[in-house]
Amino acid sequence: MEKHLRVDSIRPAQDQDAKVKPHEDYKTTVFVGNLPFVVSEEEVRSHFTQFGTIMNVRLIREPKTFIGKGIGYVMFKSNDEMRKAIESGNKFKGRELRLKKATDPKKREKKANRKSEALEERRAKRKAAAQDTDSDEEMLP
Repeated sequence: MEKHLRVDSIRPAQDQDAKVKPHEDYKTTVFVGNLPFVVSEEEVRSHFTQFGTIMNVRLIREPKTFIGKGIGYVMFKSNDEMRKAIESGNKFKGRELRLKKATDPKKREKKANRKSEALEERRAKRKAAAQDTDSDEEMLP
């Protein structure tokens, strides 16, 4: 079995004109949920190689114990391979995987902010409407 080594670097990319760094490519990355807590990157890689060329596998682990949290990311070489994996790769070690296209955390944060702003706005409108009905009741004889 071939082994893979992922290296995170703090050095800037060689191609300064590249807009997207390889580890930030959300267009070809699949979010994988419901993974077993004890699993290796190699096992996940070998499962997903049937759908295409894998560029990177990243499993999220507890910092102190290094036990998996049951989630991870698999980056494919192309968008088509990523779609194929989402459509058909949902069983792993007897578990039903949750597979969906990975999203940029910045976009998720913006969406969450918009939702909370809309919720605050609705609450303010309800409060204003409730105050209006209270003041109308006070004017009645």
